[in-house]
Amino acid sequence: MVEVMRSPELEERARESVRAVQDGDDRWFEDHTGEAGDILFYGTAPGEEWRGRDAVLSLTRGEAQRLMEEGGLSEDEPAFECFEAGDAGWIVAHGSFRLADGSTIPLRSVVVLVRDEGTWKRVFGAVHVLAPNELLAPGSPLVASAT
Repeated sequence: MVEVMRSPELEERARESVRAVQDGDDRWFEDHTGEAGDILFYGTAPGEEWRGRDAVLSLTRGEAQRLMEEGGLSEDEPAFECFEAGDAGWIVAHGSFRLADGSTIPLRSVVVLVRDEGTWKRVFGAVHVLAPNELLAPGSPLVASAT
């Protein structure tokens, strides 16, 4: 039986990824992204989907920065919860987008990693905008029009 446990090692990888984004260190992401298989990442917008290593790595710091600037967003430093079970691990980040006026939009993201020859590599990621349950109702600004 594989035990699920907190992972200080993955918490350090999560903090390294924040530093890599801040430093524009795209090489760090090359070294820590899976190299084969169906690697997949989702952003918050309906069309934000990156399939395969090349597509995921195309989301460089510059591209991410451009997407953030288009939306008038910056990102607050997240808090992490990190777990591993054998050679699989996941990082849950709790953070927020900060708008130009200082207001925030809460986020939760999940990154799944696998240990490949001793190195944790990202194979899946998704960023989620959090919405109060009362907004999950007819007439909500979140509701897509019925077709």
